[in-house]
Amino acid sequence: MFGSLGHSNNYNCRKQEVEQTIHGYNHEINEKMSDMYQTMRTKNILGIIGANYLLNDSNSIGASYHISKSLQSQYMHSVYSDILFADSKLQDNINYRMNAVPSSGPTHEVDAYYNGKIHDLKITFDGTYYQSKQKLQTTTEEFGSNGAAYINSKKMSNSKLFASKLIISTNLSNNLSIDFGAEYNISKYHQNYANKEGIIESKDNQIKENNVAGLLSADYSFNDFELTAGIRYEHSENSKYENGIKQSDVSRIYNRLYPNVDFSYNGENFNLGLSYEVTSEKPSYGDLSSVVAYNSRYFYEGGNPNLNMTLEHTIELSGSYKNLSFSLSYEIDKDAITKWGQLYNPNGDIILLTNINVPTLKMLYFSLSAEPSIAFWHPLFELDVQKQYIDNKGLEYNFNKPLAQFVFNNKFVFKRTMLGANYVFRTSGADGYILAKNYQKFDAFVAQYFLKGKLQVKLQMEDVFKSSKSINDMHTVNYDIRQKTIPNYRNVVLSLSYNFNRTHKRYLGTGAGSSEKDRL
Repeated sequence: MFGSLGHSNNYNCRKQEVEQTIHGYNHEINEKMSDMYQTMRTKNILGIIGANYLLNDSNSIGASYHISKSLQSQYMHSVYSDILFADSKLQDNINYRMNAVPSSGPTHEVDAYYNGKIHDLKITFDGTYYQSKQKLQTTTEEFGSNGAAYINSKKMSNSKLFASKLIISTNLSNNLSIDFGAEYNISKYHQNYANKEGIIESKDNQIKENNVAGLLSADYSFNDFELTAGIRYEHSENSKYENGIKQSDVSRIYNRLYPNVDFSYNGENFNLGLSYEVTSEKPSYGDLSSVVAYNSRYFYEGGNPNLNMTLEHTIELSGSYKNLSFSLSYEIDKDAITKWGQLYNPNGDIILLTNINVPTLKMLYFSLSAEPSIAFWHPLFELDVQKQYIDNKGLEYNFNKPLAQFVFNNKFVFKRTMLGANYVFRTSGADGYILAKNYQKFDAFVAQYFLKGKLQVKLQMEDVFKSSKSINDMHTVNYDIRQKTIPNYRNVVLSLSYNFNRTHKRYLGTGAGSSEKDRL
């Protein structure tokens, strides 16, 4: 048996500056938001209990239960000033104050597994039941030239998921093995939004989804070479409802085949592999919701029930030699999902920030890393580059500008002491229709071991030079925004850990439906 109990009490704050321009139907709206300060307090409790049982040397079963819930006294506060222009003429000077009370849970998750062997068949079964709920009550106060206005809203969401996964493996010969199995997921997401003043239409939205999949793969090895090939078939039904009425025009049924093939050479010091696979990425349930929320006088935010899932084709070449490794991949995404700002009403000036599908998005990725060991020094050098090819929608910006990230991590390991310094730098570049500016962050730590390594005392300092500022520009046909964020990431962490028991973990369950759970 095993178990754990945890409690978190977190406070976060950040400063922001925002400037946005809306190319509306009637007017061009320009807003300069300054003195923006956001604070948030979250309190949560988490409990886990589980057990596993060895039936014999080859078979085991187990189950675990997770529960989490937010506690009272949570809040989110935001204040800022908004200088508002319409067609270059000052329209208003508004002071905003937002107070929100978030709550989540209780969230329940039950996992069960069987891992065993019957004759020559290795069998793995995982099952998961997941249930959660969230609520957000928000009051936005606007103080402008016409006096005070109050906007009250409440958004609630409930989600449920049952998922199961069965994989059977067997060896047909010394060189050939096969895996086959099935997955089944059923999920339900219910969200409603109410605006007391009736500025935005209240919505009651439900999404129900069933997914069933079968898979088959084979692995053949000869000398230092290995060939793996497989195929996955998935049937998915996604049904959307508003106020209990099914919306057939935005409901979806998918029947897809996902092949994959991987050929590799595995030598003593040198490895090389070439692979091709087809995968999919589904939009989150929140992104599929028709709920629209009020943010400010000219700015709303919401989902898009018309979204399709993304189909991804990827070919990758990867290799390694001793402590050097690299990968180069090219990806073509059909119906890629990206952020987009569009008019809430075609004949109005209010912007709606949502997601849309781009017919085709092409991505090129390159990664190179080195991880040598020089006496007590263990550095890691890593360079990652991505470049996208996307339709610029007639805009004059360079959305194909590559993004690069350099990572330089260091560990200095002594008998009872370990020192570390980690640095990351990201260049400016494009991601979707967002142009990101340079970003950098430096962390450091020192750890000391006592009592033959059982007791560890570790002191960490994150964002030592308080340099993790981000500046992002987004450009769409009707909307331009620059957002400068100064988060409060600098912090000091002191942790003490004592290892009472070094026995090997025997719980073998991995759960099922993890990607569906993330979407909820």
